Amino acid sequence: MAFLLKHVDKTTVNYDTSFTYTIEASFNGLTLPEINPAILVDTVPSYIELDFSALDPDITYNVQTVGLNNVITFYFPEITETGIAYEIDLKCKFKDGTLNGSTCTNNAQLYLAGSDTPSFTSSAPTVTLSIKAQWDIEKLMTSPVNNNPTPGGYAYYSIFLKNLGDRGAALNNFTIKDTLPAGMTLDPIFVPVVTNQGGGILNPNPPTYVKDPGDTGITWSITQYTGNNLLFIIKVNIDKNVALNTDLTNNVKLIDSEGNVLDYSNQTSKVTSLLPMTGISKYGPNHSYAGALISYEIYIQNNGNTALTNLVAIDTIPANVTIEKVFPGNFAIRGLGTFPAKTFHLYYTTDDYSVVNPSWTEIGVGFPYGYNPYWTYYNLPTTPNKVTRLKWEFPDADIDFTQSDAPRLNGVVASNAKTTDTAVNVVNYYADQISPAQTDFTTYLDGIAEINGSKYNHPSGSVIPTDTINYEGFINAWASPVVNPIIVDLLPIEVQYSGNVSVYYAEYFTNQWVWTKLNPISGSGPQIIVTSEENYNNTGRTRVKIEIKPFVLTQRSLMSISFDTTVKPGVTNTIQNNMLIGNEGKSIAYPSYLDTTDQDGDGITNEQLLITNTVYNNVLFSTKYASDKKVKGALDTNYTQWPDVGNTYNGGPALYRLSFINISNTNYRNIEMVDILPHIGDTGVILTNTSRGSEFPVYLGQNIAAELTPPYQGDPSPTIEIWYSESYNPERFSESGGIIPGDNDWTQTAPSPITKVKSFKIITTGETIIRPGQTLNIYVDCVVPLGVNEGLKGWNSFALRGTFTDEDGKDAKLLPVEPEKVGIQVKLPGKDTVTLGDFVWIDENHDGIYDNGEVGINGAVINLYDSNKVFISTTTTTYDSNNNPGYYSFKNIDPGEYYIEFIPPDGYVLTVQKANEQNGSKPDRTTGFTNLITTVTTPGSIDMTIDAGVYPSNLLSSVGDFVWIDSNRNGVYDPGEKGQAGVVVTLYDENGVRTDYSAITDSNGKYLIDKVIPQKYYAVFSNIPQDYLFVTAKGYVTNTGVTPKIIDVPSGTFVDTVDAPIAFNDGLIGPPGLPGPSGCCYTYNNLNSIYLDNQEVKRGCTVNLGCSAVNNGEFSSYENNSNYVILNGEGTFMIDYSCYGEFLETPNEKDYIALQLKLNNDFILQGYSYTTENGVLQGEALVNTTGLCGTNIKNILRLVNVSTGDIRINNLNFNIIRIN
Repeated sequence: MAFLLKHVDKTTVNYDTSFTYTIEASFNGLTLPEINPAILVDTVPSYIELDFSALDPDITYNVQTVGLNNVITFYFPEITETGIAYEIDLKCKFKDGTLNGSTCTNNAQLYLAGSDTPSFTSSAPTVTLSIKAQWDIEKLMTSPVNNNPTPGGYAYYSIFLKNLGDRGAALNNFTIKDTLPAGMTLDPIFVPVVTNQGGGILNPNPPTYVKDPGDTGITWSITQYTGNNLLFIIKVNIDKNVALNTDLTNNVKLIDSEGNVLDYSNQTSKVTSLLPMTGISKYGPNHSYAGALISYEIYIQNNGNTALTNLVAIDTIPANVTIEKVFPGNFAIRGLGTFPAKTFHLYYTTDDYSVVNPSWTEIGVGFPYGYNPYWTYYNLPTTPNKVTRLKWEFPDADIDFTQSDAPRLNGVVASNAKTTDTAVNVVNYYADQISPAQTDFTTYLDGIAEINGSKYNHPSGSVIPTDTINYEGFINAWASPVVNPIIVDLLPIEVQYSGNVSVYYAEYFTNQWVWTKLNPISGSGPQIIVTSEENYNNTGRTRVKIEIKPFVLTQRSLMSISFDTTVKPGVTNTIQNNMLIGNEGKSIAYPSYLDTTDQDGDGITNEQLLITNTVYNNVLFSTKYASDKKVKGALDTNYTQWPDVGNTYNGGPALYRLSFINISNTNYRNIEMVDILPHIGDTGVILTNTSRGSEFPVYLGQNIAAELTPPYQGDPSPTIEIWYSESYNPERFSESGGIIPGDNDWTQTAPSPITKVKSFKIITTGETIIRPGQTLNIYVDCVVPLGVNEGLKGWNSFALRGTFTDEDGKDAKLLPVEPEKVGIQVKLPGKDTVTLGDFVWIDENHDGIYDNGEVGINGAVINLYDSNKVFISTTTTTYDSNNNPGYYSFKNIDPGEYYIEFIPPDGYVLTVQKANEQNGSKPDRTTGFTNLITTVTTPGSIDMTIDAGVYPSNLLSSVGDFVWIDSNRNGVYDPGEKGQAGVVVTLYDENGVRTDYSAITDSNGKYLIDKVIPQKYYAVFSNIPQDYLFVTAKGYVTNTGVTPKIIDVPSGTFVDTVDAPIAFNDGLIGPPGLPGPSGCCYTYNNLNSIYLDNQEVKRGCTVNLGCSAVNNGEFSSYENNSNYVILNGEGTFMIDYSCYGEFLETPNEKDYIALQLKLNNDFILQGYSYTTENGVLQGEALVNTTGLCGTNIKNILRLVNVSTGDIRINNLNFNIIRIN
């Protein structure tokens, strides 16, 4: 029911190198309860860090610690179709601190159907942890940030101990010694700080240290460190007597336990003059509009190299803005993150802007520099007078003093502001060390949206085909409000849009950035409008546009708009994507996309949309595939699959479809499908211990076809090998890829009849490749036997295996699978339908009539057509309920007129047609079609007389073989006598009825009538040259070209004695019993008329037509069978036996000239009779005296009266013919 393989991609790693365990699980089963639930239990040591990012999202899991191991339980999704394989890629790393040389040996167990016993167990090779270090030490001055230290000032230094080798390597029993230069000493109050920023073990934590005498240096002692970034911070004082521009060089060393210097670093700082400097600035929205909520921030910093005292900042509020709330702010030392233990004060005034020295009201009683709750606002008066100014007072501000949480001012723009107005905010500041100065910030109240945002992808790491990637557009309204936000995403060609749009927003002013999901109410409030357009502008990509309206994203608020996509099969490269963000209205953005094509659909084509950052997903190698089997019966309109069943009637067709679906990103080849047809007592193909439960057999029909969809440009059509077995237990592959022993009778030659087949297999061959996203479908025609009781079912399944191209470009084997079985059920047809049938038999005596004792035959293909010969259905003859072969039926068809086509099994041909006989063979022997069937035009009609007889083709016979020119007229072939081409030979049965057996002699006079049903025949020869007669001397033929005796054609023989001699008619021979050219014969010379009319010819007499005159006609180009050239058409002309000019080119050539007669527009041919108004004339051979051109002096044509009385010739025309 399933199979399990496990392997790992690396066997030696460090802490930072992951290794991937790949677990391949294939699920096979004839019914699903044998599998579900499917659970995989995987055990790894607890010192292994697990990463499930590459896991198929359909597979869930949990992790439990059991002793020294982590036990991972993977839960496969419900297996709704078997014949499917999953690949679990479990990324692993050794945890920090794991001992160097540790190993991981992984094993997994697969549990099925709730069993406590694993069905399969598999282990992977051992992975070993190998760690190598490379230590580095570096010292930097981190404060002052923007300036050098000054005499009498101070500075902060940072020392970084880094491992540039394998992370986690241990450094044991070492010291770090920092020696300060002259003019620089450790600050006696500041406590040195040690921070481990690189994980691992730090012992002791914090490290111990000893200061050098006079605070001129410091030495740290550390027992063990296994991280990769250890930070040391010291504060030093600069002697006030150090001269300006002095370089103070500081040295730090890393020393191991034996006193060896592993690494060192020198840092030089130049001493400069005193530079008091502050950095105060104001920030707010660049754009807004009347009535909009508005928020400002004020940044207060010391950017100089000396501390400031009595620092004051006064913020003047714009006249068209009302500030309602204020957050005082938090302050710290930049780079150190420490908060001075001091208090600052905040005041406001409502005095008019014109008052130079306003009265101030303190807010609170002073605030600590760094501990004010972030969302604690203080309300300000707005009536009767609004706040016009705010003042911050700081008693001192150390070097690199800065805001850690900037003070914020929240309010509203005046409702009467115009789009041409601005709101200008001014901040004045001063300190004991600096002169008064000011800065300002301007907001344009023009309603333009300034778009800020970014794009995210979830997951952001690796994916495989069919995985879901959720793309998120993130909008930050810091610079302005955004009205009716819009995102536009032209998706990468590697993904397909799959919906699941969700919108979240975090409102700043009222919700303090608490994320809320937007749940639209139909017809009320904000709506989410989604449009997707495939193959946008013929790019092959899908454009997704999502609009949120009506909605205002207030300034400083945030919004997230996300949707799902699916990675398409076959994707192997990195997927990258960005998007456009805009709004309904004028917008600007940085970085910008000029919206000349109105991507956001707001009708503005000269605005800027934000083009976001690009996100990436690496696509991992995947071998994911699926397979299934479906069936469609005669009573079905669609294919069905387990647990449903298809429906047909007894004796009806069943069409199976076997499918292999490639949903990976690699190519598959050499797909092999093995199918053992349903039968009583059957089991699975490779699941040999599982019963299918078939209640009747199903037989193979004629057609097996392959289809590969969608087609891939440049690939050839799929080619397949079809192998047949007459065993229900053929040799085949096993679930593990081995061999199941059985009957090895596989052959590519289909047995006859085809219903002998018990098993078959399909193998794709040659250049057939199943590419990612393609499906290989195999269609198999089968038939249910007649007489099966209603409600019984036959169950079928198949197994498959193949190869795929692995990551190294090599062929790798696919795990064999067997999808769930499919059933075909017998049901009764509709009561208003009609039935046609029903029998094909072996016509042993080949008389076209079924006789008692003649047996039926399976494997004949029967096709049903409507009255216009449009195909409707097909079936195959099989067994009836009594196990008698040769039966078929078409049921559940509408009343009407039909044709049925019979195609005999291999090795058989149709017998002679006896369509009018009750038990006769109905189809035409040559076409296979019956006459139009008109017996089932009313509902409920049944006609079971549409039968056909067949005859073994190996018992058919042949007839031949020779027609020659008997020069000496002895009726015997003599050496040198030539064969005659173009003679037609036709067989008639013994009753004189013409058959469809015929042939034409070749250039040597030979002919062959093949595949003749053995019986008695006559042969009739015709189409001999018009101036020739049959030679009857030896009795081969009569003078009319008919064999005088019946030809007995036995089974399986070649009757090669049906010959015919012919000879030129020179006037000296004639038909037996008729007078020669004398006596009562009439001779007409000097013919100069087109007609010979009203000439009486007595009974038994001959008209001899001869002449020697001048030709008045013209030559014709008409050719007949290449050896006759008519030199003149009908018309008045005279015959001249002297040579024509064209004949003189070869004066030694023999030229024969003769007349050709037409009677009543029919050419007169030798041996044929023609009826006139009062009698019958028979044309004899045209006779010439042979000789060289120009020597012919006599030309005679005979027309014999074979009637019982005299006749008159009327309307006799003639032509002249040259015989080459």
